[in-house]
Amino acid sequence: MLFAKPENTQNTNPQNICILGTSALSFYLAAELQKIGHKITILCPPKEADEFAATDFIIKNEQKLQSHRHNFHYTFELNFTPDLLLIASGMVDLRRDLLLLSPHYLAETPIISLTPTEPNSLISDILGKVIINGYFNGWLTREKNHVINFSRRPNITFSLEELSPRAILLQDIFNNTEIETIFRSNNAANFWHWFAPRITAALLDLPSGKSIYALGKTKEGRGIIDKCIEELINLATIDNIKIEGTDILSQIYAIPENYTPLLQRLPKAGSILLLERLEALLFHGTNAADPRFQRLKNLIKKIRNKL
Repeated sequence: MLFAKPENTQNTNPQNICILGTSALSFYLAAELQKIGHKITILCPPKEADEFAATDFIIKNEQKLQSHRHNFHYTFELNFTPDLLLIASGMVDLRRDLLLLSPHYLAETPIISLTPTEPNSLISDILGKVIINGYFNGWLTREKNHVINFSRRPNITFSLEELSPRAILLQDIFNNTEIETIFRSNNAANFWHWFAPRITAALLDLPSGKSIYALGKTKEGRGIIDKCIEELINLATIDNIKIEGTDILSQIYAIPENYTPLLQRLPKAGSILLLERLEALLFHGTNAADPRFQRLKNLIKKIRNKL
């Protein structure tokens, strides 16, 4: 049975916020920020803007409590200066979506990238300014006009000093939403803590035919998970980042049993493209030929062959 979720308290300082993309995260952020009074504009290609303009989106949580329907304003051309730009495109669509941005309207706008599988240099080169990274920790899926949130308490870790002016602005913007804001200035560490459990789940799920949840129930499956985590920890060490296996495991075992990993949800061409980007993130520079990471490389090869 579905029940309407009560409205959140209104934000005392509403902002004009533009969100790039039509991923599950885009709509989830739009719904959370709109509920508390912010003015939301979703920027997406013309075809998608037309498709979604008359659509009410429904956000559900894992208990199947239904929020109010949300209707957002869409545009395919940025012709105003927003107070904040959130880049939340799907990982495969990001390069396409970036072409919709107008750098001259964004000269004074803080820009947060929540799509961390693209190097920031690409976005910075297009927009001509420094981008702030944000890492969303939660589990979302989108099916047409339904977004399902499987996370009890989602959060975003921003690569900022906690008391910096931008951090204070973001705390104020997200105040009274169900999204917790965390601020840590070490972007490389933030990236690895976000990336490690997700890449483990993505690489193990498709070739095995079993979810990460199912793998963790057997001794053999746990051994496979442990080996992958060991290699990821060594890869992070090359970037001078220390991550703990227990931290990765705790996030992996928090993945809901009925959550569908991204590689399974994408069309074949999109999955191959995403796999190439994930591989490039893992094996760059001097570690490309390193013999220590054979298990991860074999998993990538298996997925490529399967696709």
